[in-house]
Amino acid sequence: MAEKNGKNSIDAVQALIDTIEDISKIKVKLEKDPNFDFKVMKQREAALAAYEIEQSRKADLKSLINKIHKSGRIDAKYTFDTIIKDQLNSKAIGTAQGFCYAVDDATMPMLLIIQGAEGAGKSVLATAIANERLKSSPESVELIYFDELKKSRLFNQSEDREERIERNDRWERFCTVKLLILDGLCQNHEGLQLFDQKIVAELLRTRHDNGLSMVITTVVPFESLHNSIGTHCFESMKDYSVIAESLLGGSRRNPIRFNGRALA
Repeated sequence: MAEKNGKNSIDAVQALIDTIEDISKIKVKLEKDPNFDFKVMKQREAALAAYEIEQSRKADLKSLINKIHKSGRIDAKYTFDTIIKDQLNSKAIGTAQGFCYAVDDATMPMLLIIQGAEGAGKSVLATAIANERLKSSPESVELIYFDELKKSRLFNQSEDREERIERNDRWERFCTVKLLILDGLCQNHEGLQLFDQKIVAELLRTRHDNGLSMVITTVVPFESLHNSIGTHCFESMKDYSVIAESLLGGSRRNPIRFNGRALA
């Protein structure tokens, strides 16, 4: 087969020379190089083509990631490389990194629950997870807040057809994206209302049925989670392979200073 391909290549070169001679009426003399190898030439061409395709893929990936960052959906500055680690948050950060590496090969949908007080770094860690996932597949991760989820299921009598389609498309995206990160469940320590419980339970159930994993952040202590989100939601969580971690310590946010004093 290699000899045949080499002969075809030689025949193609000779056909090109014949055409040139016919048009120009000038005899072309082809110097034969004993070291020339058509097979090697083809291998080099294939390697160059593969390299160009890979460079193009990387450029497209970078462009798409930049577009997502510019849209404000995911903040570019929060990554596992930029998170400030201390004794109180290092375990949770390590678990989150492990989740990123394990989620693709999981035999059943995974649910990572990150708990912590206000300012403990839940959103920062959730964003770091999102940015880690962006590296391989930008369209495979979505980071949303609970209000966004709720609005995708709130029917408005005044909405027109386009608004209804857009709202339904958002819900469909939340149910089908490979990894959904829901940031701020029960954000103000308030339990979910019955309607909210139905939305979260439906999301959990649908994503589980689709074999898709999730990340949820909440301020609610684990021992109070059942009462805060309701039995239906809590039982829906149990269907997943659940990993739960707490970000310990107080707020890590930079304080606002007024007249030299930090405001609470």
